[in-house]
Amino acid sequence: HRFHPSSSSRAEETPSPGPVLGVEEFGGDIQRAIDSLPPGGGTIHLPAGEYEGGFRVVGRSNVRLTGESGTIIRGGENHIIGSERNLDYGAFCEAVHRRDEEARRIVRELPTRHIVMRDLTFDDSPVRLASCRHVVFEGCRFQKPENRDVGDKDPDGKKVLRWYRPLS
Repeated sequence: HRFHPSSSSRAEETPSPGPVLGVEEFGGDIQRAIDSLPPGGGTIHLPAGEYEGGFRVVGRSNVRLTGESGTIIRGGENHIIGSERNLDYGAFCEAVHRRDEEARRIVRELPTRHIVMRDLTFDDSPVRLASCRHVVFEGCRFQKPENRDVGDKDPDGKKVLRWYRPLS
């Protein structure tokens, strides 16, 4: 895959989907900026500064959050998930194993793909991943290392495809 750091077809730079919006247009509210993106995705730019965590990328693809040196997301749980049902991950897994059709459809279709977080520092702000694929953290820092790999499996036991790429 072109996002995989050791792939021979790896893209040196992951493309920024348009449109590109500045979070300052939304009063620094990351969630409002994400919600304003069109269905096909886009890029949110976060200038250097501190932002409140707690954003959700739910059932969306081609979303990119880019920061710069000094961009810090502090507090709150951030979610990159296939569906609102993934917020209660235990109940979601149970639904999959009970063969709940909607839950199994979410796993089959994985509506959340191609997400890139770049040049962001997460300070006491975990990023939870569920029912998503191709999530890339480029040049991101996690002040608490345990916040880096939280909730990184699908209910069917497959590993979420996510990569941590340092910037050269």
